Parts: sequence; C-alpha cells; structure tokens
Amino acid sequence: MKLIPEQFRSKTDWFTVKAQDSQSAKIEIIGPIDSWYGLDPTLLTKQILALDVPTIDVFISSPGGDLFGSLAVYNSLKAYNGKVRTFNLGLAASAAALIFMAGEERYMFPEAMLMIHNSMIFTAGNSKDHAASINVLTKLDDLQSRIFAKNSNIEQHRITAMLAAETWFNTNDATAHGFASVWTGDLPKDIPNATAGFDLSIFENVPERVKAVFAEKKIKTEDIKKDMELKIVRNSMESRLLSQNLF
Repeated sequence: MKLIPEQFRSKTDWFTVKAQDSQSAKIEIIGPIDSWYGLDPTLLTKQILALDVPTIDVFISSPGGDLFGSLAVYNSLKAYNGKVRTFNLGLAASAAALIFMAGEERYMFPEAMLMIHNSMIFTAGNSKDHAASINVLTKLDDLQSRIFAKNSNIEQHRITAMLAAETWFNTNDATAHGFASVWTGDLPKDIPNATAGFDLSIFENVPERVKAVFAEKKIKTEDIKKDMELKIVRNSMESRLLSQNLF
C-alpha cells in the first residue's frame, strides 16, 4: 500500500556497485544514504553479499542518512570474505562514517573530513512513544561508540563524549586518532559528483572551512523539513493501519 503518492518521491541512485575485473569490485556511495527518497540500503547489502572477488574498494562522499541501513552495510562489509578498503573522498559524516569504519584499510584524501555524532530520530506520539525512542537512541549511541573505539586508538568513554559533542576530524586529526591513513594516490576519474555540495545545516558544529567547501547546496533545509513531515505522517499512518490489521 502506497501511503505517499509517487510524485512526491524522487528515487536517487546514491550507490553503485561495479565489478572491475575478476580481482576487485568498486562500490561508490555518493550523496545522502536515504531509504525513503533514495534506494534502500538493503539493496546494497544484497549486492555486497553476492560479490565474489578478493578485494572491494568503497569510495564515500556522503553526509550520512539511514543509520539502520548503514549498519547493515557496515556489517556486510565487515563480514566479507576478502579485503575491504574504504576511501573518504571528501566527507564521511554521520552514518557514512560508520560505513567508512568497515574498511580493513581506511584511507582519507588529504582534504577530507570525517564527522561522528549521536544518533537522531523523529518521533510522533505520546510520552510512551518518546520514551521508547530515547531507549533506542541510547542503545544506538552505545553501539556507535563501540564501533568507533574498535576502529581507532581512542577509548570508548572518549568516543562517547565525541559523539555527544558532534566532532569533526580533518585528515590529520583522523589519522592521528587511528581512524584512517592518508591516501596519496590519484582521485578516481570515473566517480561522478565526488565533491557535490551537501546541506549540512542539520548538524550543529560544522567548521567554517567545511561550510565553505559545501556552500553549493543541492538539498535545501526546507526540503529536509518537508521530508521529515512526510516521514512522520507515513510512520503514523502505517502504525495505525498495522494496529487495525489492514496490511
């Protein structure tokens, strides 16, 4: 059952999977990781599980998005029976930072940024509904802190504080903390929009130098708010229909 008319949806291909040869495959994650207005992350997970090459290279330029979908991608890459290398082309923020952590080898280009922060969720309902969301958020933040601590040289309690503060790392910061190594090779020439502008206004502590780089916004704040409203309406309607056994 379609609760939102199709004309309000704009599917975007935020990822592609390409077999390079019999020895490697390339995954491109370019743009917001969006399971509502973009492709469902489970589609990427299925393609990862279907790969049978010694090495996967994952190129990322993303402000983040669907946390649960990104966790599925992260776990799929971590469980892959082969080498996984992740490359931060310019920005790996929020949920995209989690996917970046899946690399056995993790590289950031010299002028790239990494950002981690606490989980966010939008809840509509009464106090019980909001309390349930707080419980989920607490568990997600603990999960994030364990993942980032495991893939860095930082203790978990410090990661917890960094998540709460919304912490941005340039390439030098990220390498010093063990999140990544510096990539000194060439930028892949066939990756589209690797430096595309993202609206980062949903985040609280964006460094001024980062705002300048991503000044050309492709996703407006007003559009994000409208998307949130539609998602809240959709979730509310689906919950009521499910309670009435209409699905």
